[in-house]
Amino acid sequence: MSTVAGTFAGLVLVAIALALAALAARRGWDLDNVVVPVVSAAGDVLAVVGLLIGAQGAGIEPLTPVLAALLVVVAALAVVSVRRSALDLLATVVWESMPVLVLAALLDLVAGIAAEKRLEDFVTVEVLLILLPGFLGGAGALGGVLSSRLSTRFHLGLIAPEPVPTAAAWSEATLVVTLSVPVFALRGATAQMAAWFTGASSPGMVDLIAVSVIGGLLATLVVVAVGYYGTLVAVRFGLDPDTYGIPIVQSTLDVVGVFTLLLAAAAVGIV
Repeated sequence: MSTVAGTFAGLVLVAIALALAALAARRGWDLDNVVVPVVSAAGDVLAVVGLLIGAQGAGIEPLTPVLAALLVVVAALAVVSVRRSALDLLATVVWESMPVLVLAALLDLVAGIAAEKRLEDFVTVEVLLILLPGFLGGAGALGGVLSSRLSTRFHLGLIAPEPVPTAAAWSEATLVVTLSVPVFALRGATAQMAAWFTGASSPGMVDLIAVSVIGGLLATLVVVAVGYYGTLVAVRFGLDPDTYGIPIVQSTLDVVGVFTLLLAAAAVGIV
């Protein structure tokens, strides 16, 4: 059922991305700043909704095993058809995307395992469970913005793909780090307000914002490193950085973000 949920979310996200791209082009907005964070946030919401819907059908005999087998066959046929497709661009995008998407899926599984292992901390301070999805989504969106902006500037020759970041690259990184402070402060405040409405246990507004901002800054530092060098490696190997940068950054942040959030919570003294 997770495949059904993912397909549902993916189709809606494609429509959102295309609509945003068209709107941004008409309004003269920077696609790197608009599309990635909005699609990332929408993806978080749609994934949860899709999983909840899909979970309702899990375990239904014989629907679940038959549907699973059918989806495997459809996926295999899709791969074969793409391989034989006369559309060179389609084949290139799919074959370049598959390895990085598999890696991203594995990293997301690691993130889920890490969160499950520390479930007691999240249950003790329930507001952390409310904060976690938005926290990871915010970190991933910032990383996606950085990766997308770097990719564009590498393509245009505005930033040299050097192992030691140039001044222009540092400027992009500084922009993202600076932006992270209000982003994570807002996430913490929003989570606290949600805790008031739901009755979830919380250390209070000030402590929660401190946890969100400290953990977010730590995660953003990782974002900067992974975003820059992930994009750099793609460029050096002649690959499309748009294909590799954002999935690598966001999946890495799913893993790192769990640890930085708990580390910040421990530093503030709420776990």
